[in-house]
Amino acid sequence: MSKRDIDEKKIKSACDLVVERAAEMMVEEIGAPIEMMIDRMMTYAGAQMCVLDGNRKTAAILRKLADNVEGGIFDSVTGEAARGRARH
Repeated sequence: MSKRDIDEKKIKSACDLVVERAAEMMVEEIGAPIEMMIDRMMTYAGAQMCVLDGNRKTAAILRKLADNVEGGIFDSVTGEAARGRARH
């Protein structure tokens, strides 16, 4: 692993901690419902993506993310694979 890879890994880990802390602050300190915290995080991220990449590219990226979610990318966290897919 190169120094650049190590540095990127450290930066990503630090960013993950900042995001986690922001989520905890919204929910635990401010009292926002979890759904509101998720909405605010997703809205911020979506807006930043649009500024950087434009609406069309952002929409394509979000569609791909939705496909990955539906395909089970988070099953290890949700446990859905073990109990079958949730139906809505």
